[in-house]
Amino acid sequence: MLSKPLIHLPMEKPLLKVLAFDIAKRTGVAFLDDAGFDCDVIKFDSLLKLKLDFTTMINKWKPDLVVTPQPFGFNRTALFNHGCYHGILELVCEKLRIPFVRLTGEHSESHIKKVILGSGKHTKQEVMDRYGRDDDDIADACMFAEYARTRFSG
Repeated sequence: MLSKPLIHLPMEKPLLKVLAFDIAKRTGVAFLDDAGFDCDVIKFDSLLKLKLDFTTMINKWKPDLVVTPQPFGFNRTALFNHGCYHGILELVCEKLRIPFVRLTGEHSESHIKKVILGSGKHTKQEVMDRYGRDDDDIADACMFAEYARTRFSG
């Protein structure tokens, strides 16, 4: 008697657990997994506190991936400060062996808005409305987390 051949169906890769930071002196934080969003805000007054906050958030949620947008603008001091904040996050991720992606180039904020919201010209208020948030830093972090999860999973 011949047995039926085994059929190997491709296994779907699980969606990533993503932790996104909208980094500034007041940093929006969004963690996205199968249960939905969990959000927070980091306010810091020193680089050591920022390092501790990043470490605490990563240890709390144990993400598969950490993302943040590339700093942009024309104010050199602000760009320098944001570069320091991003460097600290990258260092913490490396130490904890968590993959880190800086959303640059093709991953511009307007491109992310277009992918997630259908148009790159949405206002802060429209982004806040989509995620049901009163805080634009948290809403942006939610948008970055959703984009990364759809872009980098499977």
